[in-house]
Amino acid sequence: MPIAFTVIQMVLDEQGEPEDFIFRYANQALADLEEVELEGLIGKRFYDMVFKEKNDRKWLPYYYSSAYLQQTHELREFSPEIGKYLKIICYPWLEPGYCACVLFDETKLVIAEKRLGHLARYDKTTQFKNRNAYLEFREQFHASAPTGVIFIDINELKKINDQYGHDSGDFLFRMVRDAINSVFTQPDRHIFRIGGDEFIIILPGVTYAQCQTQVSLLRERLKNSQILHMPSVLASVGFSWTEHVTSLDELVKQADHSMYEQKRLYYHTVEKI
Repeated sequence: MPIAFTVIQMVLDEQGEPEDFIFRYANQALADLEEVELEGLIGKRFYDMVFKEKNDRKWLPYYYSSAYLQQTHELREFSPEIGKYLKIICYPWLEPGYCACVLFDETKLVIAEKRLGHLARYDKTTQFKNRNAYLEFREQFHASAPTGVIFIDINELKKINDQYGHDSGDFLFRMVRDAINSVFTQPDRHIFRIGGDEFIIILPGVTYAQCQTQVSLLRERLKNSQILHMPSVLASVGFSWTEHVTSLDELVKQADHSMYEQKRLYYHTVEKI
């Protein structure tokens, strides 16, 4: 997109504080960026005349600083008035009370960066956070409250993939994902897919009874008696809990051991059938 340019005049209130600004010059690229006709910009007050219903005035202190204090600023923020991410360079103009601004539309760049960041931290199949996100979480984890850890391992995944194909394996993943989502709905949950068929759920601030209740509910949701060729228990679930966390890794290790006990019981039952 062409570079947008404008010269603005500050509008001050009775106390000398900035309350608006007027476009004294603007090129066509600015009009295109603001999605307003050029003649609808020149000589108009931004908040009182151009965008009457949207009054996010976070830019004003920077414009004032350039217009009256001879300072230059480089800003990168979202503009709610036009719904775009902008890079703005504002600097003093020829006389006090005026500053010039160069504007770049960075919306596509920001969206692409966010998409790449999401891909780097989230698992595509389940949309849970991935191992990278878990390692980051582990580095930053400092618990002062009771904490529970739930360890989940999908049952018979290799068998499903080998006998019925990876589409069936993906379907099994989605069934497990849906079961987890049905139990853990709070927005601040910490759910990670840390391996091919393994998940960890971190539950800060829960009592032992709360943790045990959620594990029991999850185990119930993971039972399968209707979908052919899928395990009768979709995944094995183990957990650990402590009132005072000294090592998250140790808590995860305990939950992992608990899960393997459940998996051993599951396969022992399957072999008997």
